Amino acid sequence: MTATAALLRARESAPSGGWYAANPRRQWRLVLVLLAVSSLGAVDRQVITLLVDPIRDALRLSDVQISLVVGAAFALSNTLFTLPAGYCADRISRRGLIACGVIVWSSFTMACGVASSLARLFLCRVGVGFGESVIQPCALSMLRAALSPERRGRGFAVQAMGAMGGSALALMVGGLAMGAIERAGLDNLPLVGPVKPWQATLIFVGLPGLLIPLLLVAIREPPHGVRIGAGPGADLRRALRLFLSRSSVYVPLLAYQLAMTMLSLGYAAWIAATVGRTWHLSYAQIGTRVGLLMLFLPPLGLWTVGHLMDRAAARMGLRGPVVVGLAATVLVGLAATAAPLAPTLGSFWFCLAGLFLVSGTVFPINATVTASITPAENMGSISGLQFFLIGLVAAGIGPTLVAVVSETLFSGPRSLADALSVTSCVFALTAFAALARVCRTIIPR
Repeated sequence: MTATAALLRARESAPSGGWYAANPRRQWRLVLVLLAVSSLGAVDRQVITLLVDPIRDALRLSDVQISLVVGAAFALSNTLFTLPAGYCADRISRRGLIACGVIVWSSFTMACGVASSLARLFLCRVGVGFGESVIQPCALSMLRAALSPERRGRGFAVQAMGAMGGSALALMVGGLAMGAIERAGLDNLPLVGPVKPWQATLIFVGLPGLLIPLLLVAIREPPHGVRIGAGPGADLRRALRLFLSRSSVYVPLLAYQLAMTMLSLGYAAWIAATVGRTWHLSYAQIGTRVGLLMLFLPPLGLWTVGHLMDRAAARMGLRGPVVVGLAATVLVGLAATAAPLAPTLGSFWFCLAGLFLVSGTVFPINATVTASITPAENMGSISGLQFFLIGLVAAGIGPTLVAVVSETLFSGPRSLADALSVTSCVFALTAFAALARVCRTIIPR
């Protein structure tokens, strides 16, 4: 049996059963609840990117130091605990894990608002990363178990909307809150004391998350899948053996996700600062305009890509979603490279809109292919392993690399924009080459 035949035969190793089987309404309800939770996580994770300049000024930090808070501090704990979270997702209640995670990351988001030094802010961001480490392994495991194969492309695409939609809401809510706090002259909060506008913004953004676990009552726990053999099916060593046995697909798929994630995180960390420094817009203007683009365009692009993947999979098998991903990667690379170099504000918004329309494709492409070659009982561990490796490199290096390139290779008011363009081009080329390798590997021979 060829490696390709083994991959294709593994597509449906465990059926979606139980309460969700053959019930589209229940399956979509699960998708929407997980979308809401993922969106909240993205809001709490990304709102700090809008506040980069006021935090830097208040704490007297350099671009590299603030990039460590935005990227590495979060990635440190998020990466460290993703593997245990994936292991637990294959063994115990994923609803319970998500509920605990929401409470933890929301509390630490509010704690970021009372941080008065680089060290304290760094540690609070570590706490946010720890809480959010449960989201993706638990969500992917639940979706793999509950969704019928013909809905996976769209289901994973909707799940991916949480990251983009949450980032959009972070900019919009954060920008509007920051503007309202400054206009109201709010400088003191009960139980907290004197605060600056950026501190009050973080506190207000983190507070609603304490109520989100109530939303999980609307869904049931999907089955974990059939465990094989005497040992635990979710054992991390077994997941690692599975990863290595199908490394011809997992490794280039990981490289694709790594490169695209570094591109996305670089943009997420620096887009607000780039717009502010290049075009001199206010925080409210940046948050509202960028937020509106991110709120409406990525869901449209993701839903379209989800449909295209499902249709391509029906016609071309496992290769279909990969072909869709190759086309999307080209568009992402062109838009991400061109936007920071745009000569006018209007052309900048046009390029940024194109980027947001197609930039979220990395998650559903990766998740759909991974779900097709991964048994249900190992989905949590495999996704945890993927996010561990991604976080180990991308989340910690992506934002910082942009800052380092800006400070070492460029100078002047457009140095950050130039660095963002160069790094995005390199990441997009790497992602395309990796995904092309995946496509060549799974072509039937």
